[in-house]
Amino acid sequence: MTCLAIRLCSFCSGCGTSCIYSSSNIVKFLPIEAIKRLSKVIDRIRECVILCSSPTKHPHLYEILEHLDAICRHIRMAVPLSEALTMPRRCIEFLDELALVVARGILCSDKDRIEHVLKTVATSGTENVWLYVVYEDPKSIELALNVLEYASRLGIRIRVGEKLYIAMNHVDVRSELMRMGIDVGLPYGEVYGYKASIAMVNGYPITVLFKDPYSCSSIYLDYDGKLYRCYRVKTIGIDLAKDIVDPLEVRRIMSMKCPEMKDMLPVISIGIKVRDTYIPSDVLQLLELIDFVRSVRKACAVLGSSASTCVEKIRKVEKSLGVKLVQSFRGGKEGGYTILTTEGRAIVEMYRRIRNAVAQGLISNGFEDVVLS
Repeated sequence: MTCLAIRLCSFCSGCGTSCIYSSSNIVKFLPIEAIKRLSKVIDRIRECVILCSSPTKHPHLYEILEHLDAICRHIRMAVPLSEALTMPRRCIEFLDELALVVARGILCSDKDRIEHVLKTVATSGTENVWLYVVYEDPKSIELALNVLEYASRLGIRIRVGEKLYIAMNHVDVRSELMRMGIDVGLPYGEVYGYKASIAMVNGYPITVLFKDPYSCSSIYLDYDGKLYRCYRVKTIGIDLAKDIVDPLEVRRIMSMKCPEMKDMLPVISIGIKVRDTYIPSDVLQLLELIDFVRSVRKACAVLGSSASTCVEKIRKVEKSLGVKLVQSFRGGKEGGYTILTTEGRAIVEMYRRIRNAVAQGLISNGFEDVVLS
């Protein structure tokens, strides 16, 4: 299991969208005993995401983060924008990422407030801050553009996705953006237990999160101290607030198949022939990733391949074409980087156009759950 999603509170001060937590009058906090017991029986996991229902108001937040730090490689926290400035400094030190959650309601009416909060957070020394834009409809993206350039100048990056672990019907944000004519890359990994892709909006890269219907690597701990395999199916769970917790029961929950997962996965591979040289989909994906992350090593890590294998694939295609596709530079403030050559970029741009055209055709005919590679 790679992601532990935790909701610390039963209420929320609001991020500009309606949800069961922003409208709740029930005041409950996750018992710290549940975290203590979980930390004793669970193996180390890759990522923990603390969800945005007012986590800063938990009376034992610091102690909870201490216990999570012992079992989680990365800790990410999402907070409503209204609570961004109340986050205790000593708690921030545990976080690998702080995400400020905003939705259409705030984006539509409080641009000045958003900019004030972003500037205050950016100048406070808090590192790795993201603005998480809740996607409700295409208007959400249009409104996000109003603060995109300002956030970028402050070094605050943007993620776009559905209501985190709330939506009863998942929104395929990636497909929605492609319908809007926005160039969205292939999935490169997972964030918050969602698949992540890079999209270019007005020349700025944003991270797009969407649910993968064919895999699920998350477990969910609710504010009442109960651990579930899926936040949408709460018929089987373990009450970690009890005095006795059976480690075997916890492992059984973690090993269960998520009831949301589908069994059939259609896959379409796209290759390009340049003169007499055929460039397969895996090389095209690699070149596109290099274009995004500006590093062969990082691109290889995302694809789960060794750097030597990836470099050999690129060199084989370059030798057949008789041109260079990538160019590396050493030193400088970036510590070295790799970019596509003119020829490499032309190939990747053609690949993106073809892939997007195929995707548009599939979506228009009702085939949304198809993997393009």
